[in-house]
Amino acid sequence: MSYQQVWTRGASDAMGAAVRNYPAHKDTFAAALRELSDRLGTDPGDFGESREGNDRVGFVGPFAVHVRVLHADRQVVILAVHLVSFLP
Repeated sequence: MSYQQVWTRGASDAMGAAVRNYPAHKDTFAAALRELSDRLGTDPGDFGESREGNDRVGFVGPFAVHVRVLHADRQVVILAVHLVSFLP
């Protein structure tokens, strides 16, 4: 069974800003989003490193991503997304 993914407004706005500000990298961003969705959808407890409570922080493509895993609800909340690097 998969996990539903819910984006906070801040995370969604940050992703949108990256796409708007760096349009030449939209393919890289799209690939990172697909990978993030795949990883969080099947086993979010293995994503990145654990933090306090049910929070986890990991890297996907050029992004650092902070999520909260709600196992009982089969849901992952994407709390924050930060653009940290570009790949050539």
